[in-house]
Amino acid sequence: MIKLKDLLTEAPFNSMANVEQRAKKFLDGLHKISEKSRKQNAPNVEPSKFEITKGKKYWKVVRIDYGSKSVYAFIDPQDGNIYKPAGWTQPAKHARSNLFDDDYGLSAAGPYGMAYLR
Repeated sequence: MIKLKDLLTEAPFNSMANVEQRAKKFLDGLHKISEKSRKQNAPNVEPSKFEITKGKKYWKVVRIDYGSKSVYAFIDPQDGNIYKPAGWTQPAKHARSNLFDDDYGLSAAGPYGMAYLR
């Protein structure tokens, strides 16, 4: 028999460590998507790099090309939602995918950014 007290003390499904692990898998997937696109369209161009910077409320996924930085996506570490950027400092209104999806949220990721809503 499971007691309520035991349920409350278990690590949550989206604990910070689990979100960080899934965010790393998301970055690995972004590298693969970017590399595949680069090989097909511009094989002589150096590959894009991705990094995560942690902010107060959201984590910013930054894409680096030729030393120039742009925001690729925002991640909400509380629930794993992934947002398209509305600008450098804030995400768009609706989530595009989630880190806890089976594909780590990569179904909405493309070589140039997160998918638009349909």
